[in-house]
Formats: sequence, structure tokens, C-alpha cells
Amino acid sequence: MKEYFDGKAGYETLSAEEKWCIFLRYRHEEKAEPLIQELLQEEGIMRAEKSVEKISRSYKKFFRDMARKKNEYEKWVMLEDARKQGLEEGRNQGHAEGHAEGHAEGRDKERREISKMLNNVSSLEELEKIKQQLTKKTQ
Repeated sequence: MKEYFDGKAGYETLSAEEKWCIFLRYRHEEKAEPLIQELLQEEGIMRAEKSVEKISRSYKKFFRDMARKKNEYEKWVMLEDARKQGLEEGRNQGHAEGHAEGHAEGRDKERREISKMLNNVSSLEELEKIKQQLTKKTQ
């Protein structure tokens, strides 16, 4: 093998084992490109190269598919988080509005009750009793 790289021997002097070693070791190096092209003329090495390319394509496809699935999952997680946040904000807003509405209804009811009580007052003593009742409620 050393003789070939030193230019002292030709391609045809390499043994089958040397050819395979060169192919496996130097198949991706530019300086060995002419030799690799010669080696690819041999049936076994040609099949090996096709198999390696097929595996390489499958490997790349696997990682592309995994990246696509990962992106889909991350998108789903972001949408789910946004949905949960929207629901939480909606609940909080609904709670605040309901709370305010309840207070307003309570005040209206209390005013109507006071108005009814005052409409039925016929004496100052009754008015004083109503005043005391209202004072107790607010404490």
C-alpha cells in the first residue's frame, strides 16, 4: 500500500485486503478520490458503497423525521401552554367580574330592603330601631 501512495506501484498491485482498507479508510478524503473511483469498479466494493450510501440516506432521513416530530411536539406544547394560560386568565377575569357583580347585586338588595323598612316607619322609635339594626349589620 505504501508503494502505491509513494507512486512506486500501480493500482493492480494492491491486494484485495489493501483495496478494502484503502476504501474504508480514505473514501471521504479528496486526495484519494481517483483511487476510490478505481476501487468502485470492483463488484464487492461497489456494492459496499451503495449499501453505505443507502444507510447514510436512511440515517439522515431518520434524523429529519425526528427533528420534524420534535418541532411538532414543541409546537403542540406551546399551543397547549397558551390554551391553559388563556383559560386561567378567563377564569380570573370571570371571577373578578362575578365578584363585582355580586357586590353590586348585594348593595341593590340591601337598598331595597332599607327602602321597604323606611316606607313602613310610622314613628321615631321605629326609625331608631331600624338604625340600630343597620349599625349591627355593618359591624
